[in-house]
Amino acid sequence: MGMGYTRGVEQVSIFDREGYSPAFFAEMWEKRIARQTYHKYTKDDWPEAEFLEEEEIELIERKLTELKEKRKQTPKHLPLQELPEEERFRQLAPTRKQFLDTIKMIAYRAETTMSTIVRKVLARVDEARSLIHEIFTPEADLIPHEQEKTLTIRLHHLTNHLSDQATRVLAEELNATETL
Repeated sequence: MGMGYTRGVEQVSIFDREGYSPAFFAEMWEKRIARQTYHKYTKDDWPEAEFLEEEEIELIERKLTELKEKRKQTPKHLPLQELPEEERFRQLAPTRKQFLDTIKMIAYRAETTMSTIVRKVLARVDEARSLIHEIFTPEADLIPHEQEKTLTIRLHHLTNHLSDQATRVLAEELNATETL
């Protein structure tokens, strides 16, 4: 191994003649730990291709660092006037906005009603709305049954047993009232 080739090497060991051991050096060679002796029984240099690969990796890492720096300098917020005309947001039509507001209000009322149902089970009443959010945040399995015209929703376990129990009470209430 030549003196200047230490890229990709974590450690260099230097031995005098008394520390020479072909078996030990072979083991270190496999681990890519460089070793140097007084040129007694030296082994061939590492293949040049391995150093070229290392140079490619360093080049890619430098480019990645430059791109990250460029991203840091990109503004996070742009005034609407600075956006190109084709990328600007269109203002919602009044009827469309009313429709969306109606959907939001229905969702809020449904959330409030479900919170009222789970409050019966919870130790702290103020946790009801948080629990409803916890129920609807994770993924769930939706299993439609076309003949029965029903939809089975399989929820995954929540953070604790009390949350699971409150969810069970909510599901039983929704099933009993055949809520859509």
